[in-house]
Amino acid sequence: MSSQNLKFSLNNLQNEFGVERIETAIAAVEKFEVEVPSWIFGQFGGGRFGDYMPPGFARDIFEKLDDAALVNELTGASAQIATHTLWDFSDDGLDATFDKAAEVKKAAEARGLRLGSINPTYFLQGSHTGSLSSYDDAVRERYVEQTILSGKIAEELSNKLLSLWLPDGSNYPGQLELTKLIDNTMDSLKRIAKQVPESVRVLIEYKVFEPGTYSTVLADWGSSLLMAQAFGPNAGVLIDMGHHYHSTNIEQIVARLVTMKMHGGFHFNTRYAADDDHSVEPNPEMARI
Repeated sequence: MSSQNLKFSLNNLQNEFGVERIETAIAAVEKFEVEVPSWIFGQFGGGRFGDYMPPGFARDIFEKLDDAALVNELTGASAQIATHTLWDFSDDGLDATFDKAAEVKKAAEARGLRLGSINPTYFLQGSHTGSLSSYDDAVRERYVEQTILSGKIAEELSNKLLSLWLPDGSNYPGQLELTKLIDNTMDSLKRIAKQVPESVRVLIEYKVFEPGTYSTVLADWGSSLLMAQAFGPNAGVLIDMGHHYHSTNIEQIVARLVTMKMHGGFHFNTRYAADDDHSVEPNPEMARI
């Protein structure tokens, strides 16, 4: 668009909405940033059923930081990077350490980046019985402790934001007791809440299905809302744009949460085939929201 057309369009907007409102909007856009997830640079090729990996994928967190720095250089609006605790702060995928997180923070800053939301990793080895809802006390304890560590990392090394997504659910009727899964999850979150400082914002994400094919513990905004309310005043609901049934009115969900003065956040995603298609183009719902 030519500068003349831009000026014409700007004048039209100012005439319609007023100069002050347009200047406020422009200032907000100039400060707007999108947090980039570290895992998008890793081994994610081939979809669910293929093993193709595009060349040049990042092999560790430091190569992910290199890629994220390039994206920020190109866009000027993505200096913050989200990390996954067991992918990025662990050497074996089982146990993370605060020292490794501190090393990653230092490496990020050397590349002009800063750590954003910290995401506990609930879906690696040992999670087939669930994570925070697991019937196995040892498994549940492991994930509770990982979440508490993630809260410490969020408090001391990042932007004080903890993002939780649980893969917990079941594959067929009768496999697991649904009420027990809910009770275990709520109990785990209450235990975590006692150890995570209130200065840390905790957002609880939902997903309509997957990996469980029959039931999902946190399948909708209402289930996440209940867990957030049980957690405490520093908790809220994370809305992933790709985690809904087709035709779901996401704007109405946002309106409900805003009315309840609930903390919130967004993951930009799509749901062309089912849900969670991982496409990165802008979502039409965002304009309506």
